[in-house]
Amino acid sequence: MPTHLFFSNNIETLADAFSRKIAEHRDVFEPCTVIVPNPYLQKWLQLNIAETNGIAINLKFRFLDEGLLETSSFIAGDVEKPTLIEQADLQLMLYHSIVNLGTRDRRARPLMEYLMYADGTRKPDYDKKVWQLSSRLARYFIEYELFREDMIQQWLGGKLLYNIEMEAAQQCLYLSVFKKGGYRDRINKNLLTLPQYWNRAAPLAAVRTRNLFLFGKSQLSPFHVRMIYELGKHCNLFIYQVNPCSEFWEDVTTPREDRWNRVRSIRIEETDDGFSLPDNDNENPLLKLWGKAGRETVKLLSLLEDAGSREFNVTSEWLFPDHTHVDDSCLHTVQNQILSRTSLTDAAEKKRQDTSIQIASCPEIFREVEAVYSSILYNLDSDAGLQMTDIAVMVPDMSAYAPVIQSVFSREPKRLAFSIIDSTAATDSLYATTVRSLLEIASGSFTRNGIFDIICNPCFLEAHAMTLDDASRWLAWADALNIFGGFNKMDDVDPERNCYTWQQGLQRLRFGRIMQSSEAYRHDGIFLDYKNIVPYSDMNTGDQHLIDTFNRVIEHFHVRTKHLPLLRTSGAEWLHIIDGLLSDFIAVPSDRPEELQVRTALIARLNRFSMLDVFYDSMNGEGLPLSLIKEFITEHLSGISSSRGGYLTTGINISALIPKRQIPFKIIYVMGMQEGIFPGTGDISTLNLMNIKRRIGDIARPDANRYLSLQTLLSARNKLYITYVSKDLQKDQDFFPNSVVGQLITYLTNHVVFGDFTIQCVPPSGSSEQYIRSSGSIGNYSDFVISFVDGKYRPVNYSEPDRLTLLQHAARKYPLDPAILSALSERLDSKIPDFSIPVEDDPVRPDAVSLSLRDLSYFIINPIESTLRWHLGIHDEDIEDRAQLEDEPFFSVYPYDYRFITDALNYYVQNELNGNIQDYIKNYYRHARLMSITPDGAFGAIDLENFNTTIMERIDADESLSAFLYARKQCSFYQNVVFGSVSLPQKPDLTFPAVNCNLTQNNHITTVELNGALYRLWRHPESGDCETLIITNSAHPSVTSIINPFLFYIAASSGMEQGLHEIVGSGSFTIHVSHRRGISSYRYTIRGDESRIYLHRLLADFLDETSLDLLPLQIIAGNRFLHPADMDPKPDPLDKLKYRQVLIRSINDDAEKAVPLFRPVRLLEIINAEVPEDAYDTVRDRLAILLGPFIRGGAAT
Repeated sequence: MPTHLFFSNNIETLADAFSRKIAEHRDVFEPCTVIVPNPYLQKWLQLNIAETNGIAINLKFRFLDEGLLETSSFIAGDVEKPTLIEQADLQLMLYHSIVNLGTRDRRARPLMEYLMYADGTRKPDYDKKVWQLSSRLARYFIEYELFREDMIQQWLGGKLLYNIEMEAAQQCLYLSVFKKGGYRDRINKNLLTLPQYWNRAAPLAAVRTRNLFLFGKSQLSPFHVRMIYELGKHCNLFIYQVNPCSEFWEDVTTPREDRWNRVRSIRIEETDDGFSLPDNDNENPLLKLWGKAGRETVKLLSLLEDAGSREFNVTSEWLFPDHTHVDDSCLHTVQNQILSRTSLTDAAEKKRQDTSIQIASCPEIFREVEAVYSSILYNLDSDAGLQMTDIAVMVPDMSAYAPVIQSVFSREPKRLAFSIIDSTAATDSLYATTVRSLLEIASGSFTRNGIFDIICNPCFLEAHAMTLDDASRWLAWADALNIFGGFNKMDDVDPERNCYTWQQGLQRLRFGRIMQSSEAYRHDGIFLDYKNIVPYSDMNTGDQHLIDTFNRVIEHFHVRTKHLPLLRTSGAEWLHIIDGLLSDFIAVPSDRPEELQVRTALIARLNRFSMLDVFYDSMNGEGLPLSLIKEFITEHLSGISSSRGGYLTTGINISALIPKRQIPFKIIYVMGMQEGIFPGTGDISTLNLMNIKRRIGDIARPDANRYLSLQTLLSARNKLYITYVSKDLQKDQDFFPNSVVGQLITYLTNHVVFGDFTIQCVPPSGSSEQYIRSSGSIGNYSDFVISFVDGKYRPVNYSEPDRLTLLQHAARKYPLDPAILSALSERLDSKIPDFSIPVEDDPVRPDAVSLSLRDLSYFIINPIESTLRWHLGIHDEDIEDRAQLEDEPFFSVYPYDYRFITDALNYYVQNELNGNIQDYIKNYYRHARLMSITPDGAFGAIDLENFNTTIMERIDADESLSAFLYARKQCSFYQNVVFGSVSLPQKPDLTFPAVNCNLTQNNHITTVELNGALYRLWRHPESGDCETLIITNSAHPSVTSIINPFLFYIAASSGMEQGLHEIVGSGSFTIHVSHRRGISSYRYTIRGDESRIYLHRLLADFLDETSLDLLPLQIIAGNRFLHPADMDPKPDPLDKLKYRQVLIRSINDDAEKAVPLFRPVRLLEIINAEVPEDAYDTVRDRLAILLGPFIRGGAAT
């Protein structure tokens, strides 16, 4: 039977010839069998056939091994069709074989040394290592049968090919599986590899009337070539092969037969490293650098024809395209040079660089994808005949690029439809993510992080009819209860011995439903618990259903998984266990029905473990461990393909840059071509026996990827864009293009373009001025950043926010036409939301308002955020992801250490005579340990001793608290002095009515009820002067700590509440601040009329809802230019302007610091908060009287 070889460098030409050939097929009951390398080339071929023939019907597409198996079974007349053994099946059998290797078996010594110690005990992660080893060997054994048939035959005959220990060990494992009566036979004798079946079927083969087509398979193993050669004797075989050049099939001066004979006559050279084809000194540089994989496949096919010419008819033909390139672009020049093997000596005249091949460096991955997105829009806009399906985007690392691509391409407004293939469920599937988290829990990793990875997943929420708000409450409880990991530490039920665990935390949560928390008593030195359980409650613990569900879920997790880490059982039992876990804890979300496919595929794959149950009796009752199940499932999830849209039919075609995919596109983008990822590294493992001596057809990963680069270059019809990330912004590390891109740049410079090939640089921002800077002839050779359209340079950026921001910046720096400025202003007004507070003509003002000194304190510290919070109820807080905390503390940290020390010192001050500070410290620390706040064991003892030392130094050292208290023994002491309504943990010694102040705003009187408290007060019996003490644990006194007592004094001295004024406001007022370095004192003496004016002005500013003043106290108090206390009551206007400018600069400089003093909420970025024009006057009136003593360290009068 004849075998026909068709070669072309143009896949469309091959497809047209193939379409015409199958159109001749007339048997409607016997479809044509077509072997293709992947489903995407199959889809492209079907579309091409339908376009050429009007319909694509009566075709049976198969992949290589499946198609060859089916055909060989047909020509052999085999009634019982065999089952091809998959790598996963072989891996399972090898796992069992390795586990059952005896330590005394000398043949397996190299493997046993890796897995076990000399005394026969297993090394750590034994099961994981065995699984990974079986995975690697399963792949190698399949490759050996395809590339080292002679070695396999030697093994089956009881001999070795290389006579080394590693070969003997692998022979032992191979025979344990495939020998007669081996593990494979015990499972299913008809479970075969393709070479094994062909060796059985070949003697039975007979001539059959059947056509077999092979299309687009770019790389073939020696076995496949031999099998195809044998099949050609029994059926009509048509092979359509893409080849980058016509070097061996056509020459203007030499008949094509002579050139083909030259290939057949090339010697295969043998070196110390193995066999290879010799290099041709006159070869095209790109063919020499990138074409090794394809060249060796062509050589193997030439051997097929050489052998066939002696026994049966083998013909070969080079097919030329029906059309030639009408332009002489750089891309087509390179393609033609490759086709004709043009070298430097006979290269055509060089040309100017153009837009057909462009290479661009990008500052980071998001900008790279954004630039490609804008470039696609530009090309679609520039070419009316270009369709989205004519464009392909390829990346070498889909796991890194897929999330970024989906984010950028899905932004509103959505301009592009797109499809993504070559992703996996391991990265895309919510169900797969939950399964992996569940396996971590089952493995004993009962951490907060692991538990909430499951709980916050939509699959868990669906199964338990919960919302994300419910899960957030659970997380808040776990954080407040200081649960870090482990259900319990020991079988002892004493909560004191199970700190930081789920068991202790859940007990505290349940007790909080029936017992009162002891927080209210810590100031009195009373710490309550019930049998070492400290109840916990908050505003959400009133939801009994939520608490019960939380307890039930966590305890169910524990009950269902606590025995699994040590369990070893059969595959069927593991299937039952895993299925039960999945059913109990997670479900497919109703809005993601596609996740059901992941669950179905997972359960189906777990059924494979049942094949090992055949050997269960011979496994000494050990069974399979969880670590193996975990590795198996993780590996399987990575093998489940994930896609979005229909490749070739749903817009832009996005895929991984992988071999065997030669689909042509008008425009191709290749991203991620920086060093380190592509073309990758070869397999140099000592396990791989093929590394001992190389042979023709052994294709390493770098060679396959270089040939892929050649195929990609030839698949682009109009344009090829290559981009790479040039910088790691986090590490400040520069990246260079990978070796393939570097070789292409060198080739273009030396063989194609005048001068050096120019690389474009993508700006770091979409609103960068680089988009409007033109440089010479840039538009002639690039349209990736800036394009040249109708004689004008235009930015290739279709993001409207970026363009508007760019123009806004340009308008500030350059003179623009008034019409442009007007149009820009109108567009900005229509796009930028108005965040200003609407001012009503006649706003409704309240008749009465109740405020606290804490409200006014916050206003002084941060006026703009106080206004947003009070008047609009808007606040923005950066919330730390508390679910990620999983390590219990080794020492007390902020804010607990700060609170411990200040509570202890406050207790000492108020109980100097009646309290025992040592007992307080000890009881406080034990109580904190029962709440899992402080460290346990030896770390706890060290931590407690540090606390004790720090506290006693503050009490007994020079300028200490004991000396301070002793000096005021003759003074009247009051604890908790309150005016108005204030909630305090202890009963106040003095209580006064609220301070009422009437404010007139726009002829409307508002009564402000002011409430406040002072925690301690000393009053001198003779002078009436008062003092207070603020305890902190800061290294230095902070102005924020004196604001509340200062305002208390202002309210008292104002005389608005007579009783309060008589006790506190009639004399001077001194604020003492205790800090780690001693006690600092600040004395105030303010007249009643001054206090009233200050208080009225402060309250009026606070109640002004239109005041959005950026006046952060931290910056103002630390500004050395001009302190408020030194400001002139009647300043010069230039001084006021200069002060505002300095304050603006100080705020901006502070924002650039690693640890800024002022940390504004992100909301301020969108409301354009500014320092007010009257900043000088406002700061002087509001802060001068407050900051005077603090800045000078003295008194204010």
